[in-house]
Amino acid sequence: MKRGVEFCTECGARVATTPESTSPPTVQGPSQPSVAFSSCRLLARFVVVALLVVIITDVVAVFSGIAEVGLVSRMINGEFVTLEEAEASDDRQAAVAVAQLAVLIVTAILFLVWIYRAYRNLSALGASGLEYSGKWAVGGWFIPIMNFWRPYQVTAEIWKASDPDCNEPEGEAWQTTSVSPLVKFWWALWIIGGMIGGILLRFAFQEPEDLEAFRTRGVVFMVADVIDIPAAILAILVVWYITNRQEEKNRRLQRVTLGRS
Repeated sequence: MKRGVEFCTECGARVATTPESTSPPTVQGPSQPSVAFSSCRLLARFVVVALLVVIITDVVAVFSGIAEVGLVSRMINGEFVTLEEAEASDDRQAAVAVAQLAVLIVTAILFLVWIYRAYRNLSALGASGLEYSGKWAVGGWFIPIMNFWRPYQVTAEIWKASDPDCNEPEGEAWQTTSVSPLVKFWWALWIIGGMIGGILLRFAFQEPEDLEAFRTRGVVFMVADVIDIPAAILAILVVWYITNRQEEKNRRLQRVTLGRS
């Protein structure tokens, strides 16, 4: 029989084993993370800029929606509306919708890259006992039903494990810290916006039966845009604060390491 190979007594399958060694095992503690800390500062700046553009496009969409609802209201009230006015309104709304979609896609990609990087930093910051992984930090956003709570849980874990006050490589001490209301409010607005987005998705594939239905759809779109603005503002704060917390914790850990050497 080859060294380093054994057979399972139950199924007979070959099982590779580690050859015995006379040298003592090397113990790697929390102060020696397997993943080096990688600053998210530059990436966070890109995310913040993208979210600011989201806010700008949402504001434009709100004013464009007000103009469209006003135009439809005039038609409902029997006022004369030219064909040119109606076509211009439709073209403007279509252009705004395309701009919003393009900005949303870019922002989503940047945000997911940032949250993946931020989660991977946790082990470098001395945190152990993490419940998720870098893949879950991204994948949780794409699983139906689960995406109502998993991204929040991952973000909450990032917030807690990035606490600079846990500046010793204490392993699981971060679990006793609390999650900021900022993260909770941000996620609440995100969920509300997502529910309205589901309603809008049904509207998008249905032709309004009459002008009243058309106006109602316009109002719902405006409400979604209005909710999206504070949600984007809170997202900026979440990204910036988490990034700052990680940078500060890394600095403190470096000072502790230097002090012990």
